Amino acid sequence: MAKLVWPLMARKRQADLDVIERRMALLQERRNRCSEMLAALLSYQDDADSGFSARHANRPLNPLVVAGSRSFYSRVQKGIDDQRQELASLDRLLEQARQEALVCLRDIKKYDKLVEIEQRKLERLELRREAKLLDEFNCTAASRQED
Repeated sequence: MAKLVWPLMARKRQADLDVIERRMALLQERRNRCSEMLAALLSYQDDADSGFSARHANRPLNPLVVAGSRSFYSRVQKGIDDQRQELASLDRLLEQARQEALVCLRDIKKYDKLVEIEQRKLERLELRREAKLLDEFNCTAASRQED
């Protein structure tokens, strides 16, 4: 029975590993998009900051302009914070998927080793049977020669 179960278990774990690898690829793609969005937001924030500084360097600031710019900067900062949180979450999910993949790989190797051990046992058993049959044949042949 074991010789039937171990290959099946190895195939099941391989299927699990394939699912995990697809999930990791999707997570990595999402992480790349998130990272690009974060870089774009940071660049946009820097550009807006330098533009604001250049436009209002030598003139007095209107309170409405200050309130509008604070609101704008707070929304951009919230977007940056959200992207950083999303990036951290995706990193945790990717690490978790990597750990699951490692467990699957260990299980696959374990089952493959068990299949190999079982195969060697069967080969040794077959060799013993052949040796026993050969001994019986030799004994029968030797007894015929004595008669």
